[in-house]
Amino acid sequence: MGASFRAEDDEVALLLDGLLRIMALWDRDSRDRVVLAVGRSLPEVTRLPRRDGAGDDLAGLVALCLAHRGGVQELVSSVRAMGVRGQLADQLAEVAEYVRPDELLTSSERRRLLGLLSSVPRSVLIGAFRRSAPAVATTPDGGAEALVTELEALIGMPDRLPPVLLFAQCLAESAESTVAAGCRALLNDVVHRLHLTPGPAGPTDPFSPEEMRTVLVVVVRPDAYRADRFRFSATLRIAGDPGVPLPGGDGPYDTGQLEIRFAATVAVAQGLATDVDGRMVVELVLPRSLITEPVDRWPGPDTDPVGARHVVVLRSLERLDDVRLHSAWQRRWRMVFEDSAAGLLHVQAGGGSALARLRAGDGTDRTTVLAVDHPLPAEPRPQDALSVALSAGVPIVVWVRDPDLRHAFRAAVETVVVDPLRELPERIAALRSDAQAGDSKLGAHLSLLWDDADHLPGHTGAWRFAAPV
Repeated sequence: MGASFRAEDDEVALLLDGLLRIMALWDRDSRDRVVLAVGRSLPEVTRLPRRDGAGDDLAGLVALCLAHRGGVQELVSSVRAMGVRGQLADQLAEVAEYVRPDELLTSSERRRLLGLLSSVPRSVLIGAFRRSAPAVATTPDGGAEALVTELEALIGMPDRLPPVLLFAQCLAESAESTVAAGCRALLNDVVHRLHLTPGPAGPTDPFSPEEMRTVLVVVVRPDAYRADRFRFSATLRIAGDPGVPLPGGDGPYDTGQLEIRFAATVAVAQGLATDVDGRMVVELVLPRSLITEPVDRWPGPDTDPVGARHVVVLRSLERLDDVRLHSAWQRRWRMVFEDSAAGLLHVQAGGGSALARLRAGDGTDRTTVLAVDHPLPAEPRPQDALSVALSAGVPIVVWVRDPDLRHAFRAAVETVVVDPLRELPERIAALRSDAQAGDSKLGAHLSLLWDDADHLPGHTGAWRFAAPV
């Protein structure tokens, strides 16, 4: 029997053995249903000569499926669609993965994906490939089909979607709307078919697009000998990988030299980044003397403010260094995404009573965001909003640096500082882009402290804006 098939005899035998363990397939009507289902994607199946015996009948089907890319997965999917569940179905899926380890998609899924990608520019496809493939992977020549074939053959990281599905996820977030919607629908179908589940429980979905972003982490520390000079270091994380230090002298620099060093570092990071939308997260860990400065307006390599192109967030160096502040900070950070009673506290100029309640810290306060409608002082004061936020553990502070915009700021807070809070950095970035385009002034005068207690610079945990669902 095996000599009449082009596929390797052992592959046919392995799959045939898995199929014959399923008693339903000994019935001709059940086999007819499988042939009909597979035939929707592989029309050649409907022309197969049929045999009376289950073994002979299924052998021809197996051989034909092995001869077409995605055919084995199509066969397994069609058997599962009959209602076959449990250990036998899982064993069949394992055999399919063994004989065709480089085929994850069924024939029909593969055609759907390639059809969606036919109109996507190669530059966008290459960007998505680099974000979803392991760092050691080589980008193949050719178009969408070559990229998809390569991604199917790659081994991904533990607790993450397979590379070809991460590829679809990236395109679902970055391609034009029709392609994005198609990729999302395909991704949902494949995840459902393969019974994929997220990795270990945590405060973020490990497959979220935010984890895939390029993140530039810049740490600025005061020089040990001169308070007006600063030391500079930078780390770049691409597609969730552990960060790598970027080259460049660490100083000491004055503020003018610091801006130049920062622009040069952003230029290096942009050259290495793989984000298909061209935007990075720029995380600035700053001392108090700089955190109140308009650092999002510092010029990037193209002279435009870095905040007009990238998502810029601030971190407090003092909070990161002082472990005594970490307990309250971690407790409130959990509230950001876990406590529906957590909320926003507006702080107006002279609003000492609101801050006094926060500073009292009686354990019942659920504030996670301070919205401050006035500039903050460069030197800490006992009553200023940022000092109180740091001591009370409030992880998110947004403020306006121009007092003349306080009314516009108060109005914007009502629409910007809303659930889901994980999107707040992107909303602030959108306001900054609007200001650069001349649509409003407010975005050019906003600062955002976004102190993620689950990610400390120097650790390898993934950057995350996403909340649990």
